[in-house]
Amino acid sequence: MANLRNFPLLVVCVVACTVEAATSTETELCGPGWVDATEAKLAITDSAGHGPDLGSAEWAEALTRRLGGHHQPGTTDWCDWVTEQLAVQHRGPAFDCKHVPAHSAEALICQNAGLSQLDQQLHQVFAKAAVLAANERPSLLKAEQRGWIKGRNDCWKDANEVACMQDAYQRRIAELQARYRLVSMRGPLHYQCGVSPADELVLSYFATQPATLIAERGDSVSLMFLQANGTDYVGRNETLWPQQDGVRLQWGYEAPILTCRSAQ
Repeated sequence: MANLRNFPLLVVCVVACTVEAATSTETELCGPGWVDATEAKLAITDSAGHGPDLGSAEWAEALTRRLGGHHQPGTTDWCDWVTEQLAVQHRGPAFDCKHVPAHSAEALICQNAGLSQLDQQLHQVFAKAAVLAANERPSLLKAEQRGWIKGRNDCWKDANEVACMQDAYQRRIAELQARYRLVSMRGPLHYQCGVSPADELVLSYFATQPATLIAERGDSVSLMFLQANGTDYVGRNETLWPQQDGVRLQWGYEAPILTCRSAQ
């Protein structure tokens, strides 16, 4: 009889323990074992245990910053995004991370999945451009790339080093894709900015990220990038404003603004 009296308590315990275990499994960030596996790859906390508690909101935010993202931590999309970034990071950048100096630009790239992916993409685009540039005289592509790497490495001076490097990679990839016609394009489109043949403007638009165009005027060529407003393009010292019946163009620092009509 004593055993029968204890039976309901045993049932309650089994049910309660099962619910508690299920709740623990369901609420563990991104699923069972995910936090430990992710921490083992990225070491958000150090070996002495300093840093946010594993799986906490602070830990998730630190993880997001490390990977260079802006997703809302803890959501299903965020979990999928982190997993994808870790897969990319596992492949690493195009260079060997084993012997890079600590705290260098290369070390940051090795630690950041987004930058690693961009480095791989640039490596592939540069290889395609190098084939097309093989007969260029003088050969400038490799020298330009060395100069670009120096500029990329100077991003340590920026308040947001990761964002600076992301922008540098994206613009360099877009530049090479446009210059060597490695992506789809629209054009060439012809415009007349005056009465003489020297006033002709030729525009070619490229499906890069960010979007670009190459403007040719006389013997001068300008690569321009689409701005945040989604309409204007800006080069080194040139600006182009699309209009319904043509474009407005400033060709050079403080140069007069020209009105160019379509000559199609």
